[in-house]
Amino acid sequence: MPAPDGPSTEDLIGRVERGLYVVGDKSWSIDMQRFNFQFTGQRFYRIEDGKLAGMLRDVAYQGNTVDFWNACDGLCGREEYFLGGSPECGQHTEEILLELGFDWEAIGGLKERGAIP
Repeated sequence: MPAPDGPSTEDLIGRVERGLYVVGDKSWSIDMQRFNFQFTGQRFYRIEDGKLAGMLRDVAYQGNTVDFWNACDGLCGREEYFLGGSPECGQHTEEILLELGFDWEAIGGLKERGAIP
């Protein structure tokens, strides 16, 4: 979720000494334990000294969930936060949604709206 009084995307990038800025999602996968994952984006940019320093090609990011979230230093504010996509989790979407607390009625509603297959 967004930080209540969080910074803009530009401000977040300004805090990064060396990193990646990912725009959009392209493909992704995650293992059954939801630990190891990888994804590609529509566009990747290199961040150096708080500024976008050029677009990168053929980037794939891989990691594990614990390290990824433990390394998260900040989230943007409500003005720039966008919850995109759907709660589809790849294989076993219904089982995962049930574990997250969704009931069958809520899952049915997601299917009716086309949010999940």
